[in-house]
Amino acid sequence: MANEIRALEDKSTWVLQSLPPGKKLIDCKWVFKIKRRADDIVERYKARLVAKGFTQIEGVDFHEAFAPVAKLISICCLLTIAIAKQWVMHRLDVNNAFLHGDLDGEVYMSLPPRFRSAHTNQVCWLRKSLYGLRQASRNWYFKFAAAFIQYGFQQTEADHSFFTYSHASVFLAVLVYVDDMIIVTNNSVSCARFKNYLHQCFHIKDLGPLSYFLGIEIIRSSSGLFLNQRKYALDILTEAGMLGSRPAYFPMEQQHQLSQDSGNSISDLGQYRRLIGRLLYLTITGPELCYPVHILSCKILARDTRKPLCECFAISSNFLDKEFFFGLHHCL
Repeated sequence: MANEIRALEDKSTWVLQSLPPGKKLIDCKWVFKIKRRADDIVERYKARLVAKGFTQIEGVDFHEAFAPVAKLISICCLLTIAIAKQWVMHRLDVNNAFLHGDLDGEVYMSLPPRFRSAHTNQVCWLRKSLYGLRQASRNWYFKFAAAFIQYGFQQTEADHSFFTYSHASVFLAVLVYVDDMIIVTNNSVSCARFKNYLHQCFHIKDLGPLSYFLGIEIIRSSSGLFLNQRKYALDILTEAGMLGSRPAYFPMEQQHQLSQDSGNSISDLGQYRRLIGRLLYLTITGPELCYPVHILSCKILARDTRKPLCECFAISSNFLDKEFFFGLHHCL
C-alpha cells in the first residue's frame, strides 16, 4: 500500500486541497491481488488504489469512456507471421498504466483508506487518471497511442491497438491490450532501443521472450508455437468448485438433460454467466468446447425468457457464423 501511494505521488496523480462548494466527491478503496506466473508461482503481491467510478454520472462527470483493445484475431495473425518469418517475440508490461493518462475536467476523490493528511477536511483533486474511473482506459489509450505515433509507428485501421514501424530493413509490430504488449521484430537492436524509449515514457517492465499473454501459455519450439490455457482452465475449475471432479471423455456427455424441468436448477445466475464467459474464452485453444458452452448458454436464455430449450437453441444459433460451424465440424 505504501509503495502504491508513493507511485501515485511520484506521478503527481493528485493535489490535496479542500473540496470546492458544489463539487461531488468520489470514494475509493484498496484492491489486493496475488500476481502469479504461468507455472502458478507467486510473482508479487500487489495493492491497488481504485476509485469508485460506478458513482460517476455520464454527461456530468465524464462524456466518453470507450477505449479499443487488441482483437483476438490480430493476436493469432501476428503470432503466425512471427513464426513464419522467425522473428523475435517479447512481452512488456506497463507499471501503473492508467496513472499516465491525463485527466480532463475536475474530479475530486476522498483520501485513501488508512491514510490521512496533516490538514483536516482535505480531498484529492485528481490530475491524472486513476484505476476505477470510467474515463481512465480512454485517457491511457490516447496517451499511449500518441507516444507510439511520435516514435514513427503507424496505427492499423483494422485494429487500432495494432501499431507497425517500418524503416529501411527494420520492422517492429506492437499489439497492445490495455497495459500488456507483444513486440515482434526482425532486429533485436532496434527492439532494445524502442524498449528504452518506452521505459523513459511510461516505466515499463520487460518480461522477456513471449511465454504468457492474456491467460494463454505460449511455448515456442522448432516446429512452431504451442498454445494452451491450462492455468486458465484450472482457475475456472477452482472458482466453480469442480477441481478434482470426475473427468469426461467427451466435451458433453449424451443425455445431458439440460431442460428446465430436469431438476438441474441454477442457484446463482450471475456466477453461471461468468462461468459461461470464461468458458467462451477457453475455446481459443479448445474449439471442441464450443458445443457444450453453447448448450449451457441456451439454458440461461431459456431461464430468462421462459422458452423451451430447443426454441432458444434455434434463436441463439442465428447469431453464430455458419462458416465458423463449418470449420469447427472439420476440426472435430
